[in-house]
Amino acid sequence: MKNSALQYTRQNLQDNKQYQESDMNIAEYLILTAKAEDTGYFSYLTDEEIEEFENDSQRRDELEQEVETFINENFNFSFENFTY
Repeated sequence: MKNSALQYTRQNLQDNKQYQESDMNIAEYLILTAKAEDTGYFSYLTDEEIEEFENDSQRRDELEQEVETFINENFNFSFENFTY
């Protein structure tokens, strides 16, 4: 996973506050967004991981789970508690 994933995610949240649903927490929003976009997981992955993601369905499942775990561990709280 990219070293800058945490910084990227915080900036993404800050930049898109107006689009976020108030009835879900940040982790739910980020995971929903990642699943909805064709390349939604790519922002969290290294170039090597992106190549694996695109070419190996088993590895893709593993990487999706890793990203979702990262998001849940770092952003499982409400938008009201978010500060950048």
